[in-house]
Amino acid sequence: MTRKVPRSARAFGWVLLAGAALLPAADVLGQERDGWYVGLGLGIAVPDDVDVRGRTDDVPTNCDGHFPPAEVDGRMLPLPLQHPDCRPGTEGWTSRFDLERGALIAVQAGYV
Repeated sequence: MTRKVPRSARAFGWVLLAGAALLPAADVLGQERDGWYVGLGLGIAVPDDVDVRGRTDDVPTNCDGHFPPAEVDGRMLPLPLQHPDCRPGTEGWTSRFDLERGALIAVQAGYV
């Protein structure tokens, strides 16, 4: 029976293999050096999707007391908060963000 290996697991395996091949010897890591340097960072991103759920519970814009009084289409705004059109909404909403997954590669260069 063959089992399919997830794409993220295969990518992680390749990242580990590349990291092991590029890892310098321990004595090189302890030496102080001056001059130019180049570095490489490898990783993998496996985020969960983000779900956002909300509910509108604010007063409508026509009732917002922060606006200066104005006449719009023969109606004076803002409306008083006791007006029937100034009840907060109760409708809900949802959003979903599908975040990308995959390998991450970073290259850095500089001078010390």
